[in-house]
Amino acid sequence: MSKIDTSEIEQLEFEKLHCLMYETSLKNYNENIKSYNEKLEKIKELEDKLEEFSKEIESLEKFKTQVKLQVTPSLTKIATNLAREMTDGEITDVVIDEDFNILVNNRELRTFSGSEEAVANLAIRLALSCVLTRKVLNIFMGDEIDAAMDDDRANRVCESLIKLKNDIDQIILISHHPIIGDNEIKIG
Repeated sequence: MSKIDTSEIEQLEFEKLHCLMYETSLKNYNENIKSYNEKLEKIKELEDKLEEFSKEIESLEKFKTQVKLQVTPSLTKIATNLAREMTDGEITDVVIDEDFNILVNNRELRTFSGSEEAVANLAIRLALSCVLTRKVLNIFMGDEIDAAMDDDRANRVCESLIKLKNDIDQIILISHHPIIGDNEIKIG
């Protein structure tokens, strides 16, 4: 029998341990590479979605700009005509800009009296109804729209609404003032 050298055994054990550590490191490395590649793939998917969303946002912004450019002039024109008629010419100009800021006679809406502000708001709401619905569901409902108005102004507003019956299919008003209309329901 040959004599076994203990240093050789220690060396072999050391190399075996070294191989096991290498195999464990290699396994961890391969798992990390796999995870890394999966994350890269996920990042690519998210970047593609982001690019798609960015294009959609850009398209929506262009559409929004086009809508504003087409809608605001119509709103301004209709609201101006209605307000002028409802105030017997006291309100001469309603301007709705592209950011939907509102100026009435070159003043902010909040600077007007209750009656004038109510008329301007009503004119804008009616203009929105005329411009946006285009006879799809063309109904206007007003609850106490004339509450801040004297009888003369309330009558002018009512007459203006009557003239809109060719543009708005249904106008429903709730008021304490007498209303001129095709149908009337009195409560109380």
